[in-house]
Amino acid sequence: MVYSYEEYILGDYNDLLGEKMSKEEAIARILNEYDMLAKKSETDKAMACIIISEITLTHEKISYSFMNYIEQSLKELDFKAIKQENSLTFEQLNN
Repeated sequence: MVYSYEEYILGDYNDLLGEKMSKEEAIARILNEYDMLAKKSETDKAMACIIISEITLTHEKISYSFMNYIEQSLKELDFKAIKQENSLTFEQLNN
């Protein structure tokens, strides 16, 4: 299940862009929609935050508050909990 999050998040993001939303509106909507996913487990939180962070790297600009929120979420990841959840392969965990 973890492995398909990227497909879902990117698919939803591209769908929103196709609906004529700006990149900023689309990423805000994605963050809102996947926020509940990020609360399910530490692995889910990591996957959602990383994918959303990667999307924002394609933006020319992002709001300061959004950047701070994502940065704080990434800093708060508990890698011991992620390892204990055993949802990622050794290779994925070390990347």
